[in-house]
Amino acid sequence: MRRSKKAVRGVGTENHDIDVEKLNEEAIDKQIKKMGPADIAQLIEAEAERTVQMEGFRRDRRARDSILSRLRKQSKAPQAYDFHIIEGKEVSHGGKLYTVTGTTGSNGTAITARIRPSRRTGSEQWVVASELRPGATPRPVRTISSRGVKEDDFVIWIGEKDELGLRGGRVLTHTDDVKHVVVHEYEGTEDTAQVWLPLWVKTGREPIRRGKCPKGMTPKVRELSITDIEVIGGLTDTFRLTESTLRELDAKGFNNK
Repeated sequence: MRRSKKAVRGVGTENHDIDVEKLNEEAIDKQIKKMGPADIAQLIEAEAERTVQMEGFRRDRRARDSILSRLRKQSKAPQAYDFHIIEGKEVSHGGKLYTVTGTTGSNGTAITARIRPSRRTGSEQWVVASELRPGATPRPVRTISSRGVKEDDFVIWIGEKDELGLRGGRVLTHTDDVKHVVVHEYEGTEDTAQVWLPLWVKTGREPIRRGKCPKGMTPKVRELSITDIEVIGGLTDTFRLTESTLRELDAKGFNNK
């Protein structure tokens, strides 16, 4: 906005009108010195009123910009979640991955779906199909460097067909080909999967899960391919997964709660 004589006309006499576009700071100081106290007070009052008006203008403009921005966002088409739900398809529900095991509906459109956890143990459940979201894209082949796995790391992998859910163990050493590690197997508690205790074995007996090695028993060990490792983390002194390990498990879609 341009400031001119008209912006301050009426302040003082005509001899005291100020053209602020032409006068420099020194000239303005001289002009003010010629004014009386009443004229200066009126000039300050006029300037204050102009400042309030400008601030009101800026506030209104910010409000308009905010409303326009919100309207633009609302006018955008929402993400399309209309995808074909069929048996065997991996989907997301509540931030976790599930596999569809059955559906109900008509004309090829699923109304409800029966799902089971994809990467953990758990019972099947029926949900409304509209609550499901597309599952994550397939993961690339893992290429964890052997240098990324150190002795005493706690690693987690997905159990084989005869093993349910996640498996874990503490790294003892690397193999000669550095493509595998030897781990002391641990087992997580079924209720929380946050506490993992080491497994101990003895000929003729089932493995025992204990914090300390029972007399006459030895660690249950296995050789594990580095590419099978899902998470490299750690345990606290009380055999609980560290916070960073829990966060990584959660980020990868494994339910550890």
